[in-house]
Formats: sequence, C-alpha cells, structure tokens
Amino acid sequence: MLAACSEVFNAMFSHVDKETTFNEVIIEDVDLTALKIMLESVKTDDIKDYEGLAAKLILAADKYDMADLKTIAVNEAIRKFTVDNVCNSLRYCIHTFYFCQTLAMFFY
Repeated sequence: MLAACSEVFNAMFSHVDKETTFNEVIIEDVDLTALKIMLESVKTDDIKDYEGLAAKLILAADKYDMADLKTIAVNEAIRKFTVDNVCNSLRYCIHTFYFCQTLAMFFY
C-alpha cells in the first residue's frame, strides 16, 4: 500500500536491499504521531484528528512524496493561519507549495 501512494516507498521496496529483505522500513525522522496519521491516511484515504500536526505532516508528505497527504495538510495549515502562527507556518511552507507561501505573505 505504501508503494502505491509514494514513489519514495516504491523505490525502497523495488530494489534489493534491507527494506525488501526484511520487508520493513525504519523511519526515524518523522514525528511519531504524524507518522501514525500518515500511515492511517494510506489505509483510509482520509485524515482524522491531526489538530496541530499539519506542519509535521507537510514535511513528512514532502519527504516521502505523498502528494495527496501533502495537499490535505497544506490546506489545513492555510485554514489555520493566524497572526500568531503565520510566520512559523511560512517556515514549513518554504519547502512545499508556492501558493502556500504566497497566501502566508498576503495574510501577514
């Protein structure tokens, strides 16, 4: 299922290496709660209960090339922009979608 949702995971499982040999992937650079939500989104095509994790999901989705998850997380981050968090949100958006950066700049 992961390989179908992500070119990164597809590449991991397509080559003969430790991922295919042991049929596992070790992910140490993603917040555990965000990782659980990311994996749940693969199974259900839906995201629930990710309040406050949009930025972490954006980074994880971007790293693992999960376009659908990234779109949902970016839209959630944009929806939650406030005067207090727009600069922090912009920091995460720099690595993702141009429209997210533009919206943050107009918001500020």
